[in-house]
Amino acid sequence: PTEFVVDVHGESYRVDITGVGVKGDGKRHFYLSIDGMPEEVVFEPLNDFVAGTGGKRKQASAPGDVSTTMPGNIVDVLVKVGDAVKAGQAVLITEAMKMETEVQAPIAGTVKAVHVAKGDRVNPGEVLVEIEG
Repeated sequence: PTEFVVDVHGESYRVDITGVGVKGDGKRHFYLSIDGMPEEVVFEPLNDFVAGTGGKRKQASAPGDVSTTMPGNIVDVLVKVGDAVKAGQAVLITEAMKMETEVQAPIAGTVKAVHVAKGDRVNPGEVLVEIEG
């Protein structure tokens, strides 16, 4: 979810997550709208969360890893394993904040793996498609 109502000491606030920044120095920046006012908040973890294998995608690190910069949903997957792609070719369509965006191949090569399907929720930095050059 990206839209919430948060109750604090009897007061209700509408909070919309409008973006997520890059993690640096262990801190994570979130861009919010609180009752219509834009805010930037910084989260600094005090402990580590150890996730099971419950579908968590690995973080993009290879040159052919396709990722997104905003949290959103997959609207369409335009490639399948074995497809040849050109650098800059659209491989996915995502929807974030009611806007559809093409996600493009960072390199030319062959699609090695597709880790998402239409309707999946995705987060920045996750490997969505792997391309081997």
